[in-house]
Amino acid sequence: MKRESYRIEEIPEEIRGRLCAECGKCCKVMILDGIEIDRRTHMDRSYLEFVELHGGSTEILRDADGVSLTMVLPTPCLKLVNKNGGHACSIYKKRPLVCREYSCLEDVEIGDTAWKRYIRDKRKRARRRSPNGRPPVVRG
Repeated sequence: MKRESYRIEEIPEEIRGRLCAECGKCCKVMILDGIEIDRRTHMDRSYLEFVELHGGSTEILRDADGVSLTMVLPTPCLKLVNKNGGHACSIYKKRPLVCREYSCLEDVEIGDTAWKRYIRDKRKRARRRSPNGRPPVVRG
């Protein structure tokens, strides 16, 4: 079976943040391993902040290719809260850069997310409206 692919353009920009803040899936299961790191850069310091918010630890390794970081995240993010029967990021507007840069659409390991469900539902509605039962071709 062909793996379904998702495109960020399928989600209206004005609802991306709401969907992301309500899901919380990546705040529980994001796996980061073997990341090249340089503590002098803002993004790399953001990784360390991200790990701290999860009560986790880091292991910095030096190998032939340089420096890499393996993160161990034993608990969900400390800023994830239960809200209206779901989950929400309590610091969404000022979340670490690593969270801002992450896209669940590209992460096969994370499984189902609010963004992926939104796209699948949108595609199903389009198929029902289409005379041949197929969604219209999205060009972008």
